[in-house]
Amino acid sequence: MNQKVTQPTQPLSSEPPLLLHLELTNPWSSPAATRLLMQHADATKRGTITRDLLIPAEMTLHQLHYAVQRLFGWQNSHLRAFRLDEKDYERLTDLRFREWAQLAGVLFRGIVTDLNEQFWDDDYTGGNMKSWLRKKYTGPFVNGNRSEDFINAQDSITELLARFPVIDVLESFHDFYERTKGLTALPGEKPKIIRTAPPLDLSIAELESTISFDSGFDELLERLAVKTILGTRNQRLAEFDELTQIFDDEIPRPVTKKLIYNYDFGDNWIVEITRHTTTKTLPEQDGLDEYWVTEAAAIVTAKHQPVCIQKKGGYVMDDVGGMGGFAELINTIYQSPDPAERQECRSWATAMGWSNRKIELAKML
Repeated sequence: MNQKVTQPTQPLSSEPPLLLHLELTNPWSSPAATRLLMQHADATKRGTITRDLLIPAEMTLHQLHYAVQRLFGWQNSHLRAFRLDEKDYERLTDLRFREWAQLAGVLFRGIVTDLNEQFWDDDYTGGNMKSWLRKKYTGPFVNGNRSEDFINAQDSITELLARFPVIDVLESFHDFYERTKGLTALPGEKPKIIRTAPPLDLSIAELESTISFDSGFDELLERLAVKTILGTRNQRLAEFDELTQIFDDEIPRPVTKKLIYNYDFGDNWIVEITRHTTTKTLPEQDGLDEYWVTEAAAIVTAKHQPVCIQKKGGYVMDDVGGMGGFAELINTIYQSPDPAERQECRSWATAMGWSNRKIELAKML
């Protein structure tokens, strides 16, 4: 393995801004819920909420996280992770621990043992949340997470291998449940041991079924620049062999054409992020102001902060139960026959930071 040291700061870049499309997904929306969200939350015809934005070319995933929080109305109060599109994750790791281990510290986080290190700059103690977020997503972009250094990520794997030279692979919880449901289980009955093998000979699923980890193996390094890993539709993607031959801490080409941002693993908000070379390929074109796009690009270059150029849908909020729960809340606020219930839900939503007021694009970030 080649040794790498994380740079403390991403230098400001003179490169043109990157154009991103963000879509807060809603895969299980019923036709009725979709119509409701379109009517009262200005959602798309898919029942989703979208944002198009220009970002500085040097912006990292870590800083993009804070911009996403602001764009959708969250309060940075839950866990989150950036992940590859599923097919690219499988393509690069073959879903095996040995291949994943070679990409730890290059693309993926190592084995996380200290969540405080992972959230090193979540230092909000009060005051204006929007102002605090703005400082986080405005350049220059500093990285202070030492656990994301290549050496530390690889050391975490070395420690795991030393602690567990061989592992008794247990059947998954699903298989254990299927085997024992409907039966009178003996007291203390445990999952079966499927096989015994060194960790490097196991699949990721086998390892996770046996050992409890604080984070997923698919979580990306947040110190990586967005442009480094997220490609446009026509770009060729990096292969596994290319990523394992890195000597200068620069990934040779993007590794995915769709980033997944997962926020609050309970509510399970999913934002799909794609990169575009021109506004003509954005999914939503209605109302796009090309004059504002030009002005926004100048702001990004001058102030080194992202600018929203188009939006569809208003804010959501924390602790509402994901998009399904948000649709139910909107239904209650606007259509409940009980005035007291409508007011109670509106008051709670407002206290959580929700607002149905229209906000100018220039003030979104």
